[in-house]
Amino acid sequence: MKKLLYFTFVLGALFLTASCDREGVLYEVSEGEVCATFRSDATIIAIDKEDAPTFTVELVRGLTSAAVSIPVTITDANGIFTADKTQFDFAAGENTAVITFTYDGDDIAYGAEYEIDIEIDDPDQVALSGYDATTVVVSRNMTPLSKGTGKYYSGRNGKTRNARLLYAQEAPEVHFIEAPYADGVNMGFTVVAGAPVFSFSIFDTGMLDPTYGADYGNCILYLSADPVYDSVAGTITIAVTYCIPYNGGLAGLGAGADLYTLPDGATL
Repeated sequence: MKKLLYFTFVLGALFLTASCDREGVLYEVSEGEVCATFRSDATIIAIDKEDAPTFTVELVRGLTSAAVSIPVTITDANGIFTADKTQFDFAAGENTAVITFTYDGDDIAYGAEYEIDIEIDDPDQVALSGYDATTVVVSRNMTPLSKGTGKYYSGRNGKTRNARLLYAQEAPEVHFIEAPYADGVNMGFTVVAGAPVFSFSIFDTGMLDPTYGADYGNCILYLSADPVYDSVAGTITIAVTYCIPYNGGLAGLGAGADLYTLPDGATL
């Protein structure tokens, strides 16, 4: 069964109705308003292997007396997912409507995430303090298995951190270095012909930059060369440029290298 996890705040129909029916100086409902909102600004779709190749995205509304269609703009940068329509259709009395997406299961790789942006076209149809857009993040569920605990050295902060080497039971070529910089932020790669191929070119470490973090944010790794796997030493050398967010882009802080030492006895 698909698992749809909604992050941030879940808004129920009762809350919506209350927010739309405010009286006095704060807010007064105009005739024809529907007070629609996505349940969150992020919608997570985790696909199991046995799932049918479909999933749905919901929109809810607070005022339900009349039938209404709410047009949306759908952006799928990967071109993988097909929506059955480009509006949410509510019958009279309904507070929830859905758009159904279909896909080819072969297009959804293990260890990858795919995003779809959905935005309500008419801001007048959005509830006060509601979500006018959501980013749908689609990935495959995986069963992580461990090869043991290795060591991850950061060339940026000069520290070494214990980090397990995980792989997916369903796709053994898919690996993750668990939390090399910060808890909950894993670094993924796929083993191709015995060598690691990283699934990113830019990696947000989840760790504030040790020099500029208080003012600029997390340290970002920009992959500047293919990683080098030494099967004899049991290490992966990751050549990167260290960056921080700056003026809508990235500011480079210099080139360097991180080093991951595999768990004792582990191979790729």
